[in-house]
Amino acid sequence: MLVVALVLGGWFLFLRGDGSGDTSGNGATEPQESTVTVVSPVSPDAVDPSTGLPLRPGVRLQHPDGATAEIPGGPNLYGEAMDLRRVELADDPWWNHGGTGWEFVSFVGVPISGATVEIPAPANARLIAQSAAGLWVELPSEPVTLAAGGPGVRVRVDGVPAPWTFALASAKADGPEVTPEMQRVLDRELLYWTDRAVWERDVTTELQGGLGNTPIDRRSLVSLQPSSDPNVEYERIRVAVLDAYQLFAAARMGVSPDVTVAGGLSPIPGVELSAVGIWAEAVNRLVAVRDDWLTFRATLGDVTKLPPGQAVAVGFMDQWIETAMHLYTPWGLDFVAILLEQGSLTGFDLRVLKPYGELKWADVILKEGDLPGIDFAVQQVLAEQGEARIAGVPGVQRILRLYSVRALERLALIDWLKENIDWIVRWLPVALAGVGLIPGAIGLSLLFATIDQVINWAQDWYTADSANPYAFMAFEGTSAGAVGGVSFVMDMYDEAALMAKEGRPMLPAHGLTIAQFAYSVGMFAAVRGTDWYFFKTVRAINGDTRGYCHVGRCSSLSGAIPPVMIHANVSGLLEQPADAYPAAVGRMMAFKLEYGSADLHLDWLNGRKGPNAPLADLPFSDYAPREWPVVVTRTEPDYQLIRVSVPRSAIAPEIWGDRPKDTPIGEFGPVLFLEGPDGETATIEITEESAHRDNESADNFYFTVALRRADGENPVLPAAMGFGFAYEMGRGQEVQFPGGELKTKLTGKLQFADERTKELAFEVDYTRAGGPTVASGEQVPARAHVREVALTNDIFGTYDLTSWTVTGGTPDWIANYANIRDAYAACAVTPSACYLRVLEFGGERRVAELYGKHAEGLSFERFADSQVYLEGWGKDGDLLAPESHDNFFQLDGPILTGSSFWNVAGNPGSPAEVMGWRTIRAEFKDGRVTGTLSEHQMIEGVEVVTISFAFEGVLRK
Repeated sequence: MLVVALVLGGWFLFLRGDGSGDTSGNGATEPQESTVTVVSPVSPDAVDPSTGLPLRPGVRLQHPDGATAEIPGGPNLYGEAMDLRRVELADDPWWNHGGTGWEFVSFVGVPISGATVEIPAPANARLIAQSAAGLWVELPSEPVTLAAGGPGVRVRVDGVPAPWTFALASAKADGPEVTPEMQRVLDRELLYWTDRAVWERDVTTELQGGLGNTPIDRRSLVSLQPSSDPNVEYERIRVAVLDAYQLFAAARMGVSPDVTVAGGLSPIPGVELSAVGIWAEAVNRLVAVRDDWLTFRATLGDVTKLPPGQAVAVGFMDQWIETAMHLYTPWGLDFVAILLEQGSLTGFDLRVLKPYGELKWADVILKEGDLPGIDFAVQQVLAEQGEARIAGVPGVQRILRLYSVRALERLALIDWLKENIDWIVRWLPVALAGVGLIPGAIGLSLLFATIDQVINWAQDWYTADSANPYAFMAFEGTSAGAVGGVSFVMDMYDEAALMAKEGRPMLPAHGLTIAQFAYSVGMFAAVRGTDWYFFKTVRAINGDTRGYCHVGRCSSLSGAIPPVMIHANVSGLLEQPADAYPAAVGRMMAFKLEYGSADLHLDWLNGRKGPNAPLADLPFSDYAPREWPVVVTRTEPDYQLIRVSVPRSAIAPEIWGDRPKDTPIGEFGPVLFLEGPDGETATIEITEESAHRDNESADNFYFTVALRRADGENPVLPAAMGFGFAYEMGRGQEVQFPGGELKTKLTGKLQFADERTKELAFEVDYTRAGGPTVASGEQVPARAHVREVALTNDIFGTYDLTSWTVTGGTPDWIANYANIRDAYAACAVTPSACYLRVLEFGGERRVAELYGKHAEGLSFERFADSQVYLEGWGKDGDLLAPESHDNFFQLDGPILTGSSFWNVAGNPGSPAEVMGWRTIRAEFKDGRVTGTLSEHQMIEGVEVVTISFAFEGVLRK
C-alpha cells in the first residue's frame, strides 16, 4: 500500500541533528562542552615533515557526562579547536537511540588519524555511527572500563573527516525491511569507517558499473515519465534520491584526507571522473529529483489533509531532499547547478562541504570579463584612490568565495589568528617557498599576489647579497576603519639554519590548503590588533535569510544561507619617488551576493528556486567599503649600513707628518657626507674605526656608519646590529636620514679637516649585488641593508706614460713583440705615445687598458677586468666559465692587481680553457703610477711565451 511504500522510502531522511550550541544569534561561538588536556606536548616550532604544517599536541577531551576522546598530535591548519559534545538526534526507522548521541567536532582543517573515543554504555550496547550518506551503521567496538569506573565502549577512528556522530542503540523490532540495495549502501558505509582501501575498491566497482539503477551519463538528467500509480512513482523518486546520495558519498573517495591533495580534484582510481565530477553529477540528479518530487507532491493535494501515515511519509521525503541540499548545495541548489553549467566552479574544493572536510570557504578564480559590474566597480575605486596610490597598470585578481556552513557554525577565526601569531609568522615563509610564490597557480590570496610581484620587481638585487630574501620585507595596513599601521618581518634565518644543520631542503607545503592558510595570514596584516569586520561578521552578512534546514530544523548557528562573496584583490607598485625601495600596494574589495530575505527552507517547496541566473547577472553589492583594507608591502629596511675602507695614503704626506703608521683616522677630522637623489644629505663625523679582518690590509682605515629611516625606533646595536666583528661603530656614526625614507642610491664624499687632503668621492648602489652574508651560528641581524665601499686615492683616470722597459720573458717573443702588438710597438718607440687608462663604467665594471698611438690610429690591450667571465666564448658562445685564469680587478688601497684573458679554447658545454691572458700590478700615489704589465700564452697546456714590461706614468689633468 502507499503508506508502507512511503514509510519505507522515508528512512533515508533521518540525519544528524545539530548541537544545542549557541542560540543567541549574536555571532559568538558555541560553548566548549569538553575539557581539553594536553597529553603529548610538542615544541612550538615543530612541523609535520610531509606537509610543512605546524604540529598540534595530542590531547584528551573529557565530557562531563563521562565520554572521552584521545586525539593524537598531528598537522594543524587552522588551530587546535576541537570538542566532544552531546547532540540531539532525529528518530530513525531502524535504530532506537533514545534521541541523543555524541558528536566529535574538529576545526584543525586536517582529518585526524589514530583517534579513540570512549562512551559510557551498558553491557552489550551497540555503537552506531552516522555516515555522510545519512545512514546509521554499526561500528566494531570493544567494552572498556572508563576512567570514572563505569562500563563503556571504545571505537577507533582513522582518517574520517569530522564531525563524527555516535549513538548507543538497539535495533527496532518493527523497522522497515532493508532491501538488498540499501544493504549494499550500508556495507559500503561501514567500510568507509573500518577499511578505506576496501571501501575505495568497492566504490570504484560501483562507479564503473553505474551506481543504483541509473548509469552516469547525460541521460540521467532527463526525468522518467511520471507513472499513474502513486506507489510506483514514489518508489521511482525514492530510488533516484538514493542514487544521488550514493554519488555524493562516492565523491568522498577523491577527497583524500591527506592535506597534500589540492582541492579534492584528484581523479578516482579506475574511473574517468574526479571527486568534483561525481559531486557535480549528483547535484544534477538532485535538481531532477527535486523537480520530480515537487511535481508528484502537487498531485497529492493539501498534504496536511492526507492520512497520518501518508503525511508523515511525505514529510520524510521533504526533509530527505532538503537535507541533501543543506549538506551538498547550501548556497542554493539551482545557484550551484547554474554555476556548474556555465563552468564557473573550475577548481572548486569539495572540502568546503561538511561531509567532505573542514574548510571555512572555497575560492574559485574568475577571469576578467566574468563579472563586468565588479570590474567597473574596481576601476572606480582605483580612479579615486588617495593614499597608497598604485603606479601604472595594477593587477586584479577576482575570487568567487563560497563560505561553508562550518563558517557559520564556528567563527573563532579572529581569536585563532590572535592566539597563533608566533607560528603564523614563523611558517608563512615556508608556505610561500613551498608553493613557489606563484599566485597564477594558487591564485587565492592578496598576500601571494603582492609578495610575488614584490619579489619579481626586486629579485635582480634583493637576493644577491643575503641568504634571507625576506629580510627587509614588512607590511603596513591602512583603512578608513583605522586598522592602523602593522608591521612584521617574515624571517627565514631560522629555517635556513635548520636546513643547513639537518642537511635537508626546505619543508614542502602543498597547494590550495596552504594557500587558504596563507590567505588567513595575509589578512592578518590588516587584522593585527583589531577585530576586523570580515571575520567578525560573516554570520551577519546573510543574517536576514534562512537556508536549507538540516533534518527539517534550522539552528541559530547554521540557519542562515552561507555567504557568497566576490573578492577583488588589486596589487601594483606603490607610486613613490625615484630611487625609493620597491614597495607594493594590495587592496581588497569585497562584494556580497544579495539574497535579501530569502528563505530556502520554505521557498523550495513553493517552487521558488533562489539565485538561478548566470554569475554576471546576479546582484552583487559592495560589502562594508569603508573597511576595505589597504596593505602596503615595503622592502625598505630599518637601517642602511655602509662599511668604508680608506687608504692611509689618501692623507696628504705633509698632513701625516711623523705620526705612527697606526694612527687612527679620527686624528684627521674626517666627515662623511651621504646624499640622496633629491639632495637630502646626512653628515656623519667619523670618531671610531671598525676592526680589521684577517685578510685586510694594514694600509687602510676601516669604519662603519648607519642611516636610520624615520620610523626606525630601535638604536643600532653594538657591532652594527648583529653583523658582528668588523662592523663596530662609534657614537654618532648612526643618524636618521633626512626626509625619513632610505634610498637605494647614494653619493658620498669623505672630507678631512685639513683641506690639503683631497676629498674622496664614491657611490653606494643598493640595487646591485654586494654586501656580506651572516656566518652560520652568528646572531641574526636586524633589518639592515649592508654595503661595503673601498675608497681609492684617485687611481681612476688616464695616465700618460713617461717610461717603458722590457723586464723579462721568452727570448723569441722579446725580440719580436713590437711586430706582434701595435700598442707595444708604439710604447717601445715613444713611451709618450702610450697611456694607461683605468676606468669604472656601468656602475660596477672596472678595467685597466694600455693604449698606443700609431699611424693607423689607436690600439689597446686590456690587463685587468672586473667582469669575471666574458660570455660568448667559443664558436657558438657555448663554453662554460673557465676554472682558472679568470678575469679580476682588485684594489688594495692605491695598489691595483688584475688580469684579463684574450684567448680561450674548449669543447661546447665544457669550461673554457684560457690560452692567452694579461696581468697588471700598479701602484698609484700623488698623481703618478708605477707598475708592471705582463702577457702570457699557452700552447697545448704548456706556457711557451711570456713577456713583461715596467712602466711609469703621470695622471693627465
